[in-house]
Amino acid sequence: MTPSGTGGGGHLFGNAIERVSAVVDARAVEVDHSSEAVFAVDGSGRKWVRKKMLYTGWQPILAESLGWLIGRDIGVRAPVGAICGSGDELSWLSSYVPNALHWQRNYAHFVQNIDEFGAMLALDALLYNADRHAKNILLVPEQGEENLIAWSIDVGNALVGHPQDFIALDLGVPKKPNSARALPLELMRVGAFAAAKQAAKLARTSTLERYVTEACEIVSEGTAPLLLEALSRRMESAVDLVEEYLKVLEGFP
Repeated sequence: MTPSGTGGGGHLFGNAIERVSAVVDARAVEVDHSSEAVFAVDGSGRKWVRKKMLYTGWQPILAESLGWLIGRDIGVRAPVGAICGSGDELSWLSSYVPNALHWQRNYAHFVQNIDEFGAMLALDALLYNADRHAKNILLVPEQGEENLIAWSIDVGNALVGHPQDFIALDLGVPKKPNSARALPLELMRVGAFAAAKQAAKLARTSTLERYVTEACEIVSEGTAPLLLEALSRRMESAVDLVEEYLKVLEGFP
């Protein structure tokens, strides 16, 4: 099915994801695996990182939409997300985070929001996101370089963006993830399991149904009921999935 725009119909309580009317592109984002991302500015002067469907396909936009919506409900710190354009110009917008560093192992014990950082791992396990390399983790200095706030970015490669594959997926987790090295997993466990418990509460709720419906409408994907069932099934098993995923990550140096 070819996406045709930002969906229709609307929702009783409005859209959960902001629609930005127009942006002006600036320079390209010079980061590996950036999916042809560019910096952009909207009419009010807000700065974004833009990923256009013309270059990425619709699957990353679906994955980013669901990742942002679910992530914010389970405690993941991520930039504000939005949608812009229609047709091939349909784009995922991620709010620009200034002064950000990328993950390095020597920063591990300077991360202040360790529970939000752990919640990121729960989101990756739930969405089957095997692409959490160092440049998909931002560290923002706060009151000095020894106080860093971790941000999760870019879940566009998560399997949830490929509904048929995700629906057919069992309750496993990525076995060979492209993961950042030397994550402080012991410190992240508490936040990861807290996020998993929140995810389990979100399963089969009207809120999750609204999220899945809206994300599928954005890309004109017709499998929302089946995708909702698959997501709910994984979220009900979130604690077990996080435990399994932590064991995988502990096997990396």
